Amino acid sequence: MNIYRLQFLDQVYEIKSDKSEEYLKNLFNLLEVKVKEIKEKFPYLDFSEIIFFGSLNLIEELLDTYEKKEKVLKERLDLLIEKLANNKGSR
Repeated sequence: MNIYRLQFLDQVYEIKSDKSEEYLKNLFNLLEVKVKEIKEKFPYLDFSEIIFFGSLNLIEELLDTYEKKEKVLKERLDLLIEKLANNKGSR
């Protein structure tokens, strides 16, 4: 396990992880971008609300991506099942 010192919104955090430093920096950067977007749109929110809504936005994007991939996989599986059924019927 490695220990990294990473910056997030002018704060330095010590993180223990098996992931690479570059990977963790990308995570921190993604969250920071989302948090800054929320802060710009809703400057009256306090820090914990900004973090909450930024995290919620990221989770929503993750679930949307997961659902899209799941839909594509289901469509491909349905096509394969249909091809198998057609091949079996033509014998």
